[in-house]
Amino acid sequence: MPDASDPLTQTRSRLSRPWLTRMVLLTVGLVAFGLWGLWDATTVYPARGRDYAAFCEAEYLRVIRDRGAWHEASVEDPRGTLAALVERVGRGTSLSGVEQARRTWLEALLVPGLGIADRSRIESPRERLEALETELATKATPKPLSWYDLPSQWLITAVGLGGGLYLILFWVRVASRRYTWDPETTTLTLPSRQSIAPADLAEEADWRKWSKFIVFLKIKGEHPSLGGQTLKIDMFRYTPLEAWIMALEKAAFPDCEQPGRKAKSEEASEEPAPVGEKPADGENAA
Repeated sequence: MPDASDPLTQTRSRLSRPWLTRMVLLTVGLVAFGLWGLWDATTVYPARGRDYAAFCEAEYLRVIRDRGAWHEASVEDPRGTLAALVERVGRGTSLSGVEQARRTWLEALLVPGLGIADRSRIESPRERLEALETELATKATPKPLSWYDLPSQWLITAVGLGGGLYLILFWVRVASRRYTWDPETTTLTLPSRQSIAPADLAEEADWRKWSKFIVFLKIKGEHPSLGGQTLKIDMFRYTPLEAWIMALEKAAFPDCEQPGRKAKSEEASEEPAPVGEKPADGENAA
């Protein structure tokens, strides 16, 4: 009875545990990063922005009260009013105390993504000031939001959740592809359903990038579909693919040198892959 633990008796590849672990960690990290951004964008930052706007509004209404100008408290067009105040400052015109307080308040209301511009309309300024002073009595003044704070959190959300979704889909795609092995004929079949037998190898395998889980196989010119090509095979994603390739090479070249016995090259080479190389299954290395 064949030994199930012997990789050369197995016939279908499976995802390797190290690759799977890396993918899980990356996916969980990206999704957590995205959820953190989503929480900040929908809860933490809006709450801080509303609190800061409330503090600015209270300060504005106090200045209005001190000037006895309650009738000037409400602002019907917050964007137009703020633009006019900014333009005046740009021309070198000094703002009054009321105008400066109004500008600070409107800038807090109009932070992109906050959505509270309608609070510039105040029907009862006195009552509003009393309510704000009661509400804010036990709160510390929060840090103001910059114009980019909320958009940046949505960007973090998109990068994290989008990246996590991409990795999940990539994971499913890799899992759907399989190498197969025929122990009787020592034949390796690629995910593209092209088969390589020992007689198809033009020369010994190139293991110079073995430390990166990459091997190059040069195919003889008479192969019906892969003739003359140099296949770049990523062994990190699948197991026991490495053992199969070693057995394939050993069957073709009994005296060949292989990793784990004697390195084919004592010095790791960073030279480009041979001209005409082609990924065996159309995928890049992990």
